[in-house]
Amino acid sequence: MIQFAERTHPGRRSGANEDVTGVNLQRQWWFVADGMGGQGNGSVASSVVKQTMEARNTPDELANAIHHSHLQILAAATETPTLRNMGSTIVAIELKNRLATIAWVGDSRAYLYRNNQLKRATRDHSYVEVLRAMQGLTEEQVRGHPESNVITRGLGMEESAASLIELPLRKGDRFLLCSDGLTEELTDMEIARVLDDAQSISDAADKLMASALANGGKDNVSVVTVQYDGPSNRTYWIKNLKSNLSWPVIAAMLVVTLVAVFTLWWLSHRKH
Repeated sequence: MIQFAERTHPGRRSGANEDVTGVNLQRQWWFVADGMGGQGNGSVASSVVKQTMEARNTPDELANAIHHSHLQILAAATETPTLRNMGSTIVAIELKNRLATIAWVGDSRAYLYRNNQLKRATRDHSYVEVLRAMQGLTEEQVRGHPESNVITRGLGMEESAASLIELPLRKGDRFLLCSDGLTEELTDMEIARVLDDAQSISDAADKLMASALANGGKDNVSVVTVQYDGPSNRTYWIKNLKSNLSWPVIAAMLVVTLVAVFTLWWLSHRKH
């Protein structure tokens, strides 16, 4: 019912791989975390995230588990002063009750690939995204900005709150979670082309990794691909439609319907 693949690579740069990928099958969670902090501290932070998320077996919501990872990073930094500047991004997905819940902190991303179309499901917590919103920067300007790697939220940072979205699942949905090592090398259009050509979830992960490395691989690169093959969520749409309908709206819809019916009746009788 759910297929997935994980890939991580240090890229064509020196030093440790500060990215991690992970899965908690008991909770139906998948995630990518990208550590930061220099001098190997980033790999410590992302490892803390991995251990925390994979070991979590209490009925926490995804955002609560991510916050717990943040607290664990702070605790580790308190115990070891040399780790005080460490932090990590995270993007995670939970597939449960025919819903995809996506939570993220930082600039690691989630994409939805549905009906051969790619859609970015998250919006980076980054300085250039603030500029995009305020100044209307184009995608090319964002990608080429000298401060494109400056994030505004991160686990271990003062601002660490996760953003959260819910998506009703459809049979055949594919999700991509990735670190910025992938998105720095591939545009969304290039990612879509790779997914178009992929024969399976595993093949997609392999081809994305190979493409990022072929384009330079200047940073650690991590991807998690997940495919949902269960039943589509139809009741979600009905439930949300009902919740958004107030009595005034219903009354207005009824009046419009009655007017339309009367108009059709009047026109049909007028012809005779």
